[in-house]
Amino acid sequence: MLKYEKKVETKRNDEIKDFGELEVEMCQEHPENQVHIQKAIESLPDNEEISEMANYFTALSEPNRLKILFILKKGEYCPCELSSVLKCTKSALSHQLRILRDKNLIKSRKDGKFVYYSIKDSKICEILEKIIKNKKIKKENKIESKINDNN
Repeated sequence: MLKYEKKVETKRNDEIKDFGELEVEMCQEHPENQVHIQKAIESLPDNEEISEMANYFTALSEPNRLKILFILKKGEYCPCELSSVLKCTKSALSHQLRILRDKNLIKSRKDGKFVYYSIKDSKICEILEKIIKNKKIKKENKIESKINDNN
């Protein structure tokens, strides 16, 4: 068993969280890797941060919610505009918007009797851009690989 105290610096308020003493069963095959294993454990974000990340990925796991986020990257849209682009009922759209709002990914703004939605945090746009960029790179590599295979 490996025992150590886990303290992690968080990015919020430069605080140090103490997770107390943890016991970890050591790998019997590689006992010399104790430091390696300890570094891996210490690199894990705290449970609150992991939950927050899982929250994002849960929201991103549904195609229509992803489409909504890609649309909202371009600015504010009302539900009528969104349902028109997505070709879905207002009821189905409302359900997806509620989930995105509950996950703190989008925000709404009322203007008279109209409601407009937009992305709450620009980091979401960055994540979406990275996903698209990564997808394009993979696609280009696949095409390049096929060309090389044919030569």
